Amino acid sequence: MLEKQHEPIAFELAECAKTQNHKILYLCNSDKEARLIKNELKLFLDDSEIGYYPEREILPYDRFSTADSIIQERIQLLNSDKTNINVIVTSCINLFEKLPSKKIFVARKSFKTNDFLSMKDLTTSLDALNYERTDKVNAINQYAIRGGVVDFFSGFHPHPVRVDFFGDQIDEIREFDPLTQNMTNKLSEFKLFSGSEISLDDESIGKFKDAWRSYFQNHDERHCEIFQSLALGKYPEGYEIYNPLIQSGDSNLLDYFDGFKVIKSNKIDEVLTSHQIFVQERYLEESIDSSRPILKPKDYIFEIEDLQVYLKSADQFNFSDQKIVIDHSKEKDIQLKGLIDKQINGIIDTLLITSSEQTKLDQINKQYKTSIASLPFTLQDGIFSCMHLPVRSFVSKNEKFVHLNLDEVMNSEILNPKPISENQDSLIQKFENPFHDDELVIHVDYGVGIYKGLELLKTNSCEEEYIQIEYLEKEILYVPIRQAYLVSKFQVSQTHGVRLDSLSSAKWKIKKDKAKIKAQDHAAELLDIESRRSVATSHQLICEEKSYQEFDKDFPYVLTSDQVNCIRDILKDMALIKPMNRVICGDVGFGKTEVAMRGAFVAVHAKKQVMVLAPSTVLAKQHLESFTKRFVNFPVNIELLTRHTSSKNKLKIYDDFKDGKIDILIGTHALLN
Repeated sequence: MLEKQHEPIAFELAECAKTQNHKILYLCNSDKEARLIKNELKLFLDDSEIGYYPEREILPYDRFSTADSIIQERIQLLNSDKTNINVIVTSCINLFEKLPSKKIFVARKSFKTNDFLSMKDLTTSLDALNYERTDKVNAINQYAIRGGVVDFFSGFHPHPVRVDFFGDQIDEIREFDPLTQNMTNKLSEFKLFSGSEISLDDESIGKFKDAWRSYFQNHDERHCEIFQSLALGKYPEGYEIYNPLIQSGDSNLLDYFDGFKVIKSNKIDEVLTSHQIFVQERYLEESIDSSRPILKPKDYIFEIEDLQVYLKSADQFNFSDQKIVIDHSKEKDIQLKGLIDKQINGIIDTLLITSSEQTKLDQINKQYKTSIASLPFTLQDGIFSCMHLPVRSFVSKNEKFVHLNLDEVMNSEILNPKPISENQDSLIQKFENPFHDDELVIHVDYGVGIYKGLELLKTNSCEEEYIQIEYLEKEILYVPIRQAYLVSKFQVSQTHGVRLDSLSSAKWKIKKDKAKIKAQDHAAELLDIESRRSVATSHQLICEEKSYQEFDKDFPYVLTSDQVNCIRDILKDMALIKPMNRVICGDVGFGKTEVAMRGAFVAVHAKKQVMVLAPSTVLAKQHLESFTKRFVNFPVNIELLTRHTSSKNKLKIYDDFKDGKIDILIGTHALLN
């Protein structure tokens, strides 16, 4: 039986925009599909003609905030004049969100090089727009002043902007890298507008306080950290739950795209209904915390009845069964040969072959004498090839145009729009003072002392800044800034009663020598373990590609670049004949469990049983719920074993696990008894 054919949505959108002269907003089933279609649109349209509005990538009522890069991408599209954009794609889930009035995204006056503008006027405007003044600009909605330079970071520009002044005149405008502070691009002008999705000026804060107190009359605002932070004009993690109380007016996403023809996916009603139920479930889960009261779903998002007003006039694509199909079960070279024969015999007019690997295209060009195409591709008869991102293959609605991509596109890695370097540069390119006055620090050579600030000293007509550290008996050590790497914070939970070291004593050296011996003993122990591991063997755990792709497709979210790298490395390790030795680190809610579940899936499909060891019974139960929900569409038997399990059930679980009836056993240290 043939796999379901990919619908030529991107091709039809591009053709509709070109031939009917329409500007189109296409509502996808998910953010994952929106990213795929965006990549496919690049085959037929220039990048400047394509718009993409991302999902927040957080859950309803989440305790985390949307990443700055996503906010930036959203604001940039909403604030653009959209003159050159012909097709915008977005997830239909974004329709539920209550956005602020359109006027918040209207840019203020633009400023160009040589315009007359004083630093005071610029900083006053930034203050009025609720930008936060900092020593160094690292995030959106911040600004800094250094000499005759003002740095600021708004959502309108992809990088922070640096404005150099000559008196009361703009001398130069540049973009810079916030990590290195080095210039990345020279600009001729910049625009000022609110750097955030919501404005926390005095008026907005006052409105928020009144609305919060009116809505949550039975809650004490003193116990709500988010309320306290917003009241001070700060943006705490998870502040989005109160956006409807802060912003003036509730606009729908579609209000921002006047003049765009709306086309919706065929499954949109099902997706919207499912998400509304999910929001209700999340409300029930999160509404139990009295220190974090949340809005009811009807006040938090638009209801489906509200959305129907916008969607009733939206169009849909209708794709009927086609005679010409791409058999994905066959090898790519067999698919290619069959399609080339169809083009030669006049069954199809145009065949476009794409790949992200030039070597594949070189082989095809040599074998079949294809024409080299440039993008965006213009429809014409013949066989063409070109380099492109991994995207889906499809047949056009009239069955006269076929696009064949030679890459595998079913995993989530291809959806990441920006390449991530595996070896990222250090975040500390130059000294940034991490110390506070009178806190304990350690110097590598002199031991524990008290940080006493920075001091400018003049020696031999040379002026330099030094770190000042006080030791026992008020002894002072001056460390040049260039040697700041020798000083670090004293990392202990309790600093009371810690004895300072002395510059005139050898005790610190003795401590270091003892610690060095201990470290060497520990290293020898680790070396012994690793040497035994290096000659040990393990079973190769390999999963059939098709089964794994089905499990991958069942994941409802887009994997982060870090998850992609972790999963790739883990699956490689599991396929080796030597034992895996790997630790995955990440904060709460950053996707470690999904990585573990993928490893468990591969192990089970390799006919092995899996034990998941959790540090507490609460976490073990949470893992049971997560694993059960994730594996609901797959024939995997999952059980829980903790100290709360009855003796009778424990014996049954022991027997079932021994007999191979349990695939994944989750539990606490009871697993090791």
